Amino acid sequence: MKARERKKREPITVTKLARFMNEHKLKPLNVAREAEISRQHLLRLRKGGMQPTIAMATHIRDACGRLLKRRLKMSDLFEV
Repeated sequence: MKARERKKREPITVTKLARFMNEHKLKPLNVAREAEISRQHLLRLRKGGMQPTIAMATHIRDACGRLLKRRLKMSDLFEV
């Protein structure tokens, strides 16, 4: 194996949550703080590495709603 060979990367999964945050210019740190979760946990959810519990999805939806100053539906952020 050559020293400079790279590991084959898995394709990046773009979740509905990641798309929503990008479209509305929501910074992950702000969403994580508002939802009272870690940035790392939010990252795993955004990349599709984890599925949120109903309670966690509710916290994230409410946090995004507060930051955008509007009411959101769960289907705006997650596949339901």
